[in-house]
Amino acid sequence: GLNSPLAMANKTGGKIIVGISSSGKIIGIEIGKDTVEKLTNKITQNTDPTVYPKISIATMDSKNVIVIEVSESQDHLVLAFGRPYKRVGKSTIKMSKEEYERAILENRI
Repeated sequence: GLNSPLAMANKTGGKIIVGISSSGKIIGIEIGKDTVEKLTNKITQNTDPTVYPKISIATMDSKNVIVIEVSESQDHLVLAFGRPYKRVGKSTIKMSKEEYERAILENRI
């Protein structure tokens, strides 16, 4: 979902590969002519401040995957649909009210 790239922007940045199962198996993804544009628009239109991901199509084991790269947000905590998220290991979770307030006090917003 949209929350993972945003949580990465709130941490150190990162890369997501769409078309790989949680167990690491390459399953591929069907990619239409406007898939990358739609994905880019969904991320940029629903983030505050706006996150501009680098999105590309790659081939792994003869299957198409989408690579989403997100840089760390330098100045602000990024919100998705008005909510803050963070990465904890391989999971994306909503920040607690206390974590969000601490981030505000630490001038991350």
